[in-house]
Amino acid sequence: MKQGIKITLTLLIPLVIGLTSCLKDVKSPTDPGGSNNVVEFQNSSIPVSYTSIYYQYANSVLFPSTGLDTGGFNVNVNYAGAVFAAPQDITVTLAIDTAALSAFNASESSNYIVAPTDVFSFPSTITIPKGQNLGQIRVTITKAADFDFNAQYALPLTITTSSYGIVSTNFGTVMYTYVGRNKYDGLYSLDQLRTPSIRLKKTIINLHLQQAGAPPVSGLPRPSLFLMAPLIN
Repeated sequence: MKQGIKITLTLLIPLVIGLTSCLKDVKSPTDPGGSNNVVEFQNSSIPVSYTSIYYQYANSVLFPSTGLDTGGFNVNVNYAGAVFAAPQDITVTLAIDTAALSAFNASESSNYIVAPTDVFSFPSTITIPKGQNLGQIRVTITKAADFDFNAQYALPLTITTSSYGIVSTNFGTVMYTYVGRNKYDGLYSLDQLRTPSIRLKKTIINLHLQQAGAPPVSGLPRPSLFLMAPLIN
């Protein structure tokens, strides 16, 4: 019996040693020492979904009332490597990927479209400076004559080339969706009054004015008076 136990242990010891050796070679996904020099899109906001085929970042573009019909949002590109900072300036080239948008729409049952070319503009390259790990550009959205407030616009961007490292296969293409809103979009304090001196109810509401004119207000009880004051513009 003792001999049988000795044989079993003798056979198991090389197996355990082999497994331990293999486990030492496996790196955590968050371990910089186990990663390649990868260039990828970085979050500019919380993604709409973590399960879609491409990450989607939803943007609400504010068109101010100062005569400037432009707004925008940021696009971030990140470097991840064996060291936390880029060893040199990294130039990343971006392009619109309409095929990816079609695949995204099919997967998500959505109807996003690329806006007319006079509605959006962005630099075609991003530089991640040496010693840093993030590069950023600004996408400009213009309220042109053919801007459609009822359309579902998307800017499908893909990284086509990088002067250093490799482009991420998982985060090399993303969807930036956006809608236009006006200066009156924001949080409001809504006072429901029976008379000017008797308050019935006070409510904080969030009005999203994502169209050219103010939307109709409906569903309010009558008879009542309403006083609405902006909290955040």
